[in-house]
Amino acid sequence: MSHFLCGEIVFRETGEPGYSEALFLMIEASAKLRLCVQFGVNVIQKIVFDILGSKPNRIELDRLPFFVVGSPIANTSDEIFYPPTEQFSPNERASYLTSKIDDLIAWVRIVSEAENTIGMTIYFSEGYDTNYKHESCTLEEFPRTMYRTLLPPADVPSTKISIEWAE
Repeated sequence: MSHFLCGEIVFRETGEPGYSEALFLMIEASAKLRLCVQFGVNVIQKIVFDILGSKPNRIELDRLPFFVVGSPIANTSDEIFYPPTEQFSPNERASYLTSKIDDLIAWVRIVSEAENTIGMTIYFSEGYDTNYKHESCTLEEFPRTMYRTLLPPADVPSTKISIEWAE
């Protein structure tokens, strides 16, 4: 079963030039963290829009969809949650997952600093799921929420995390 890490970044305003600049900042940050993030119409998996409850041909810029894939040539998020080889011990997998969680936390912090962003929603999904455990947290609580949700490294739970930060 394929895994998906996706969501929406919520903007207060999408006017130029700040909006484009914010997106470039997010793309730069994800590349530096070795995260492959697709935005808006560049999201390759249509199932992501099903998960988000939106339409790929009606993208709202103030709730910009994103999809984190495992590598530049991947079409799922499997490599975010699971090492590319099965030969990892449980401790090595926990270490690998912790590293990926740290990268995601760092990226979310950078997104929160971008002009006009006011929050985001993140989904962890195993395949197409319609039942998500819903968590809400502040930016400060987000790291603890991530670790509690994804560690210990068992199966990835279908979870929706809503994060709000100060305007």
